[in-house]
Amino acid sequence: MTAVATDRDPGLVLRQAGSSDGAAVAHLLRLTDAHYGNPIKDAAGYQAVIADILESGYSDIVIAWDGETPIGYALYTFLQPTDGIGAQMFLKELFVGPEARSRGIGRMLMKRMGEIAVARGCLRLDWTARLDNPRGLEFYDSLGGKQLTERLYYRITDFDDFFRRISKD
Repeated sequence: MTAVATDRDPGLVLRQAGSSDGAAVAHLLRLTDAHYGNPIKDAAGYQAVIADILESGYSDIVIAWDGETPIGYALYTFLQPTDGIGAQMFLKELFVGPEARSRGIGRMLMKRMGEIAVARGCLRLDWTARLDNPRGLEFYDSLGGKQLTERLYYRITDFDDFFRRISKD
């Protein structure tokens, strides 16, 4: 898990999260939940999420550190689109804690995502953005991210209802 020092501030490093980073990931997930107005989980709830992120092999996370303090992260995974022309990197979450915003941390994390995507042979990097986050939308636009309008994003959270509906004859 090599740390990548930044040019802007030698105290800032980006490092791939490992099994010893559970407390840092929990801290960042709490900040994320607070930011989005989600309920704050108890320790066991975060442990389950952390285990899924760090141990499942489905996702990876890069943490931005200011010295010993975790200040932001990018959570991502890889997909294989059915067009068969190359892998896709999907950025699930990009988050920078409130005390570290406007320091270029998000830009550094996005640059790292691009580097990882290229190293893995991905032909594209996709992510979603909340429409009620004008600052984030402006940031993504500044990176040259293209807003796609030909697809809608769907979500199922009530699986009981889902199975009732899908099982109808």
